[in-house]
Amino acid sequence: MKKLVVLLSMTPLCLISVLLLPGAARSDEVDPLAAALVLGGLVAVDDDINEWVRNNNNSNTVDNIAEAINFVGSPVGLYLGTWYAEHNAGSKEAREYYRLGRKALESTGVAVIGLKYATGRSRPSDEKNGDDHFGPSLDYDSFPSGHSASAFALAKVMSEKEPDNKKLYYGAATLVGLSRIYQEKHHTSDVFAGALLGHYVARYTLKHKRGPLEWRVHF
Repeated sequence: MKKLVVLLSMTPLCLISVLLLPGAARSDEVDPLAAALVLGGLVAVDDDINEWVRNNNNSNTVDNIAEAINFVGSPVGLYLGTWYAEHNAGSKEAREYYRLGRKALESTGVAVIGLKYATGRSRPSDEKNGDDHFGPSLDYDSFPSGHSASAFALAKVMSEKEPDNKKLYYGAATLVGLSRIYQEKHHTSDVFAGALLGHYVARYTLKHKRGPLEWRVHF
C-alpha cells in the first residue's frame, strides 16, 4: 500500500513536463491554485517518497547516470552553456533567446538562494541522520531545488525558441529533477517548487525581455 501511495504521489512530478508543455496544456494557463495544492500534497508525503527512494537507489548504473545528469544540469553548467551559446550563435534571433535564457537563470538563481535560506529546510540526506529542520537558517538549503528551477527556466525559454523540441527540453529538465530526488539531495516537493519557480521566472523574462529580479539604474 505504501508503495502505491508513493508512486501516486510522484505522478505530479513526472507530469511536470506535461503541465508546462504548451503542446499539451498551455504553459501560460498553469493554475497557481492547483500547483499550490499539488505542492502541499507532495510535502505531506515527502517522507514516504524519501524512504522508498532510499530503499531502492542501489544501482551503480543509475547512480552514474544520475551523477552525470546532476553535473550537466547544474545551475552553473547551464549558465555557462547558455553564455557560450549566446556569444557563438549564428543569428541575432538566436543570440536574443540565449540572452533571455541567461537572464532567466540569473533571476532564478537569486530567487532560489533567498527562498532556500528563508525556508531553511533540511535535505533528505540530513534527515536520514536525524537532522530535521524547517525554518529560516543559513545552515539548511533544500527548498526549492536550484537544479530543477534552473533546468525548467531554461527549458521554458528554449521551448519558445524551438517549439518543435519542447518535449526534449522539458523531458531533460524533468530528468534533472528526478536525479536530485534519486540522490537524496532534495525532497519531491523541493523539485516541484523549483520547476514552478523556474517556469514563472522564465515566462516573465520572455514577456518583458529582462529578468524579474534584474534591477536597472537610470541616471
